[in-house]
Amino acid sequence: NFAGVKLGVPSIDAAENYWALQKALDEGKDLVLSPGEYPLAASLEVKYPNQVILGLGYATLKAPINGSPCILVHSNVPGVRIAGIMLEASVLKGTIPSSLLQWGMPGVHDVGDSKNPGTLSDVFCRVGGASYDRHVSTDVMIQLYSGNIYGDNLWLWRADHVKLHPGEEANFPHISPYYRQTVMGECQVKVGMKVQGEGVTMVALAVE
Repeated sequence: NFAGVKLGVPSIDAAENYWALQKALDEGKDLVLSPGEYPLAASLEVKYPNQVILGLGYATLKAPINGSPCILVHSNVPGVRIAGIMLEASVLKGTIPSSLLQWGMPGVHDVGDSKNPGTLSDVFCRVGGASYDRHVSTDVMIQLYSGNIYGDNLWLWRADHVKLHPGEEANFPHISPYYRQTVMGECQVKVGMKVQGEGVTMVALAVE
């Protein structure tokens, strides 16, 4: 079922990205994303069992600025697979608790399906490090409410550096003259992963 959507040149328009990708998901298709950055105006919602979101060359989904996750997998939707994706924090304008990926819904008891578990494979999250902006943030990188999810090779990174603005000097040149080292109050994130589901297994998990 990999009819999917493949955008050769990702749009810089967050609304256009969202509508094109969500339309495919609503039609029950799987997503295959070519390399590039995809700012999102709202969360990509996965509503059907066994849907796949696959990134090639680490396609990057940039979080909506209202704090909604890049990807929201609905409760009681088994067999969803998310792989090869980079999830990137934004400068938030909203006040809701934020995350980069949410699986399930708070208050909904979803034990998942042990015979058809959900899968997170080669999924990276970053809060900072990819731009000049040091005010990106999120509360939780990955929030798991549902059960029976298997994860393999996840790197959840709060950046230790950001790019220098033109003409800006490095704040710790003895560490690196090419980047600004992040300090308290910059690239903020509270929790790497919060697991509230049952039967969740993670291997090769790095929270940095």
